[in-house]
Amino acid sequence: MNDNVIYWLTLINNSGLKLGKIKKIIHEWYFMDNKPIKDLFALSSSELYFSFNLTDAETNQFLKAIKPPILQKQQILIETWQKENIKILTLENLHYSVRLIAMLQIKQLPLLLWVKGDTHLLNEPTITILGPEKPQESTVEFVELLIQELISENIGVVSGYGRGLDRIVFEKMIQGESGLGVAFLPMGLASFAKMTRRLDKYIESHRTVLVSPFAPDMSFKEGFKAARNILIDAFALILFVPEAKDIDSARIQTALNQGRPVIVLENGSPENEILINEGAIAVNQPSEIIELIHQVLLDSTVTPTHETDDDDYGLIREVLPPYNSDEALDILSAGGNVPEVLKARLK
Repeated sequence: MNDNVIYWLTLINNSGLKLGKIKKIIHEWYFMDNKPIKDLFALSSSELYFSFNLTDAETNQFLKAIKPPILQKQQILIETWQKENIKILTLENLHYSVRLIAMLQIKQLPLLLWVKGDTHLLNEPTITILGPEKPQESTVEFVELLIQELISENIGVVSGYGRGLDRIVFEKMIQGESGLGVAFLPMGLASFAKMTRRLDKYIESHRTVLVSPFAPDMSFKEGFKAARNILIDAFALILFVPEAKDIDSARIQTALNQGRPVIVLENGSPENEILINEGAIAVNQPSEIIELIHQVLLDSTVTPTHETDDDDYGLIREVLPPYNSDEALDILSAGGNVPEVLKARLK
């Protein structure tokens, strides 16, 4: 495991700084200046004071955190989690979800993710399906047809593993022959393992990954559900609402306000019609959802060209022939992980 993980844990657990200040430091040091977190711990007290406007007390506490006993304590924690097959992803890790980084502000972005399962799934395309605890039979039937098409297209489902349609969808997906599932949990992974091991065989098949922004021993708290939902909605390419009755309408409204694709089944219900009138996309067939997912995937790989009418700042543009599929795939691969579904489409 990357030695830098020890320094991330130390910064978060033992620096004595509030989380808001830690995130501000990480934003400036890592995102803006592109420096590894480990190098923070080589700064002098005066450098810490002037670089991040820390008080004397905060600076002294920070310097105490890099003592060998503190670092050794973090190493023991890491080894304990490794024995439980739990990995830690920092923002520096190449397997950390690129989509979460792109979609969330730093104040919402988890500094660490604890993961159980194949981390490559964190950069594969997914859809999340929202619905009530007791969905109608017609809703479940539609979702079953959709899952078959998602599996055939190598598109996964991201879930909170909550009661009702959320869990029904997730379990039907991973029980499919090659279904892919990502679950963000409102508790630590070790605590979840004490409650149930029913997902272990799917994790071992490399088709399911469990993720938590909470330390492994953290128990469930009602407030954690909201944090989990923010991650799910940012991670998913599309939010699909087959049945809008008795669901969290504020969550849907937030997605619509932020311009994220929200799809609603056109089933004639008043609740679904309200969402359609507010900007959700109406669909009747699973194939329509698949097409929309492909469109979102393609749109997310295109960097828009900003035209300017000011000749002083305009660049001379060379007209180039379009790339063929192999060239496009090579270029995208150079930038990092390319989702399997996009690879297949380009091939």
